[in-house]
Amino acid sequence: MAKVGEVMYCSKLTKGILSTHDYFNGKTVECIGGGFHKLYILEPSGKVTVISADPTVTEEYTAIEQLGHIKSVKCGKYHTLVLNKDGFLYSFGSGIFGVLGHGGALSTDSPQLIKTISDKVIKEIACGEAHSLALTQHGEVYAWGRGYEGQLGIRNSVEASSVPKYIDSFYSKHIKTVACGQRSSFAIDLDGKVYSWGEGRCGQLGHGMERVCRRPKIVEFSNEVRINEISAGAAHAIALTEKGQIWAWGMNNYGQLGIGNKTSIWTPALVTTDSLGNPLQTIVKVTCSAYSSFCIDSLGSAYSWGKGFIGHGTNSIEDNPKIIYLNTENRSYSDVFSCDHSTVLFSPLRLYSLSPICGPVTGGTKISMIGTALAFTDKLKVRFRYAHFMQETDCNYDADSNSLEFYSPSFADSEEDITLPVEAFIDVTMDGEHYVTCEKTFMIYPDELFPESLNPKCASVHGKCTLEISVDFRRITDFVTSQKALQSWFWNLTVGFLPKPRSYMNRSDTPTKLRKEGSLDESRITSVNDVRNEDHDWLMTAAKFIDGKIICTIPTPEEMDENNTGYVVDFAINGQQFSGKPLNFKFYNIEINELKPVTGFSDAGTNIRITGKGFYDSTAKKLRITSQYGERDVAVNWDRKTKSYQCVIPPLHWLVGAEGSENIKDVKQVPLKLDLTLNCIEYTTLPGFYYNDIKLLRISKAKIDETLTPQAKQELWEKEEHEEKEEHEAKIKREQEEDLAMQTACKPGVKLYLWSEGLIKTSDITVRFILGNQAVPVSGIYKNVKKIGVIVPELGDILQPTEVLIDLSLNAQSFTKEQIPIKYLGANAVEEQPKRRK
Repeated sequence: MAKVGEVMYCSKLTKGILSTHDYFNGKTVECIGGGFHKLYILEPSGKVTVISADPTVTEEYTAIEQLGHIKSVKCGKYHTLVLNKDGFLYSFGSGIFGVLGHGGALSTDSPQLIKTISDKVIKEIACGEAHSLALTQHGEVYAWGRGYEGQLGIRNSVEASSVPKYIDSFYSKHIKTVACGQRSSFAIDLDGKVYSWGEGRCGQLGHGMERVCRRPKIVEFSNEVRINEISAGAAHAIALTEKGQIWAWGMNNYGQLGIGNKTSIWTPALVTTDSLGNPLQTIVKVTCSAYSSFCIDSLGSAYSWGKGFIGHGTNSIEDNPKIIYLNTENRSYSDVFSCDHSTVLFSPLRLYSLSPICGPVTGGTKISMIGTALAFTDKLKVRFRYAHFMQETDCNYDADSNSLEFYSPSFADSEEDITLPVEAFIDVTMDGEHYVTCEKTFMIYPDELFPESLNPKCASVHGKCTLEISVDFRRITDFVTSQKALQSWFWNLTVGFLPKPRSYMNRSDTPTKLRKEGSLDESRITSVNDVRNEDHDWLMTAAKFIDGKIICTIPTPEEMDENNTGYVVDFAINGQQFSGKPLNFKFYNIEINELKPVTGFSDAGTNIRITGKGFYDSTAKKLRITSQYGERDVAVNWDRKTKSYQCVIPPLHWLVGAEGSENIKDVKQVPLKLDLTLNCIEYTTLPGFYYNDIKLLRISKAKIDETLTPQAKQELWEKEEHEEKEEHEAKIKREQEEDLAMQTACKPGVKLYLWSEGLIKTSDITVRFILGNQAVPVSGIYKNVKKIGVIVPELGDILQPTEVLIDLSLNAQSFTKEQIPIKYLGANAVEEQPKRRK
């Protein structure tokens, strides 16, 4: 056997659940054997561990250890056989019935060589309750001990033998394996034929109703089969064919035959299905205890059936093979051993997970390996095999995570060039002698993989934006043609963001202070990032490899200097080691304060200014205008002096095109949706913009109650007014009176109302007073949707009534086509007498 792996046992003490014998993790197991009341586990040093041993028996452990180089140990009810690697057979225990083979019935506590067959090289041994079998290298079978039931098979008249006797029934036949039931014996020849003899009262011989058979007799099967292996319990037997099928016969009171019922049978029957009704997989190993049976399939899964604490929890009874699920995760079993009260399953050392699974040719990747039966030993080593090279390195065992951790060596130090990428196999040894290969391979990739471009080159601090990094990965994609395999290589792909002012770390260093941000699949950030560099605080996010590009979600920086938002971006294929040639990146955090103006005429472009905080000159800045006819982008300019953005809202016909020319009125009724972007991905919504073609209808003088205080007058003037409903005749009369009043010239300081259509409240209401080539703009006051208030400005020392034109704008850019005249007098001119209505 001589294997390193995990020893798991099951008994009443474990409540019928497999439990790991931690002592053997990392140790080589030389052999496992026993029977009836105990099982022995031996190490190469000769040290013996006993499971389910009689607590009164203590001397035999030391006795076996003294022999050393043990190949096999088998037990009867009161005796033990020990076979060493040189083929010498020893026995000790009770000598009743001459079962020790030394002649007579004397007992001995220390192993004694069985001299009668010391000139034979013994290959295999087996024990019944009180008889023994030995198989030589030439296929000869010897028997001794109790033979009352015919289990010795020597002669019809022999009922006991105190020394080994040759079974001459096998003369000219070559036997390849032997087994014992409680009081029965079995042998298989090179042709795969099964022989049985001894007690058959329960059908355990497979000869039908024959109660006793004193000479070996062939077991007949209903199909032509070749048997490779056989095992027997108290009164039943199971045989394994070379095709991996199980045949069973004998007592079945607890379902130990696995045929789906509890009816004993006298001839072999095929075991076909498991407890779920599924066809059994190909079986590679079988064994029996007194009233239960076990097997292992080609996938390494273990099954048990019959009665006892057999791996399913508590004391169970199963009449079909039932797979053992409890505490078997990630284990693949190769051997099973059983006695009356306990079962031992051996799972070879398995290394099934590697993280990360790739690293640069320069080495230095910290690798975490997960498997079964891991432990610390002073001979723990890891070996890398790649191309025709081999390198060995130290390895540590992490008890907290039950994993192995080690660094990849430099693969660039070899005398010959290596064609990269190249796949490396990783072998682990726990004892310095036996190596086990990890099921995952490690890809060594070239050192010249760098980010070439970023899209976008900036992003909001709020994160959640997708980043694309272009890299020339053709050397890897040409090497790994399977898409599934390619994704596995990039499983630990990570993108890192580092504040730009800080020194960029050397590529051989690995960050420790990580703030991992969820992105696509955070579980793919390797768990061994916290390695060697305490000087860098990378902001890390997991990434995916899609269509030749690295894709990740940009994380949110927890703390950032508002005066320095520059970062560098780099990637690490294995989640640890960056390329060393990062690209510049910028985080921004913009706040919109104001959009001016928010309205404009539909037939003219309107210059708008966007002010706020956190603005900067991004090369990808744009304004997206959305209407019911779709989206349009317009260019945005950066004003360095004011640190604001400027752009032009185009005329309405540019937005709607020919398709919407007939519905321009509908578009005017809904504000345009404006969104600002600095990276063409993330957008910040601005206040809406209205197309508003206002009309100036008429002008009147404002009437102010002269009894009010100056402060009250001012407050009343600046206050908005509700639109009053009035009868048509009253409106006509009011307008006539107002028009008559306007025939009198207006001096500076006179308050006017500009009556208009389509007014909205903005901060950019502007009224122009035009005198010749002079146009004096004055801010207007929004009163309601129909009128604007304005105070006549100083236009010069004009002594005679002079016509002045007035027009109106809601954005201080485009003015009404209508210009209404008024009479104007300078402040020092003699005031006209008001006209009287005739």
